[in-house]
Amino acid sequence: MMGVRPLLPRLPVATVAWRWSRANLFSSPANTALTIFMVGLLGFAGYQLGRFVFISGQWDVVEANRGLFMLGRFPREEVWRIWVILHVASALAGLSWGAWGRIGPRLTGVGAAGLLPVYVFLLEGDAIILTTTCLMLFAGGYAAGHTSPPAINPRFRTAMTFAWPLAFAFSMYMLSAVPDRLWGGLLLTMTLAVVGIVASFPLGVALAVGRASTFPVIRTFCVAYIELIRGVPLITVLFMSGFILPFAIGTDRDILGIPVTGYLPSEVGLAMVGLTAFTAAYVAEIVRGGLQAVPRSQVEAGQALGLGGVRLLILIVLPQALRAVIPALVSQFISLFKDTSLVFILALTDLLRAARAATAQPDFIGQQAEVLIFAGLIYWVVAFSMSRASQQLERNLGVGER
Repeated sequence: MMGVRPLLPRLPVATVAWRWSRANLFSSPANTALTIFMVGLLGFAGYQLGRFVFISGQWDVVEANRGLFMLGRFPREEVWRIWVILHVASALAGLSWGAWGRIGPRLTGVGAAGLLPVYVFLLEGDAIILTTTCLMLFAGGYAAGHTSPPAINPRFRTAMTFAWPLAFAFSMYMLSAVPDRLWGGLLLTMTLAVVGIVASFPLGVALAVGRASTFPVIRTFCVAYIELIRGVPLITVLFMSGFILPFAIGTDRDILGIPVTGYLPSEVGLAMVGLTAFTAAYVAEIVRGGLQAVPRSQVEAGQALGLGGVRLLILIVLPQALRAVIPALVSQFISLFKDTSLVFILALTDLLRAARAATAQPDFIGQQAEVLIFAGLIYWVVAFSMSRASQQLERNLGVGER
């Protein structure tokens, strides 16, 4: 029959694995020697790491300081605020994923990995029930969003788009009831990262658009800002925002004979300003690359349809530019998450500083390896979850496909 391919016998898995190994690992004497060397090296490193983790490591320092790792000096009687935020986020995550498409196995695994810090820190007492309710809200939200009628699904998606900024504002309002100087540990690290990502993205897009503007004043300002910030390390920006900026805006002075009382931000607010200002410059350059990748024909087609400059930018140019630079944007946001450890120069107790504080206790002196491995695991889990979620988003949007 025309167009029918003959059925080929399926080879055993062992045969397929052997052929792949011969083609990729043992294709030449040099590759064979390199494969044997790397297998031995990785095996030795894995053995040493496993021996330390499961035999010789003293993990009581982690067990005794779970509250310090998670919350720092955050008042324990105010922890309910964090649980409210987690419940709202769980419900919105389920609704959003249900409304925007089916959750694939990989993305489900990413969500489970992202919950690992919660399980590690909070699974004790009532926290087991609260975590279970978070998972139930997530599942219920997904079911509600996934089964919504097709007629209202577009409106439902639009509502979810606006619900996330409102949830973010609500979360910051809930946390603002506790002085931010008491925030610490993973709570402070995640807060700085989320605020930095949310604030730097629109600022970076605006700087990229401004750099491509035909107005000389706007273009010059954006170029000067981007090149100035990208020319100095992050720790310098944090130092300037933490120690120089308060002198500029936080003291009383006379301006043209009028007494003015300045506002002195907190250390956490100053850290947010520094992280946002630094990341926005890099986001601007990433988005600028995406803008240059948009074909000229797309702009001409939009102009032929009668679209003005702003509508052309919002409806035609920016969606294609941002779609093309998703991998680079997520990489920059992962770097931002890890760079939050530099806020120690502002005397803030982030996750890494909390780990160091745990080893300063008399009962746990000399257990730096355990706490650093544990903190590194948390950084890796969050960064890996962001990376896998980004890859899933790229597949859904068809990034890299023609």
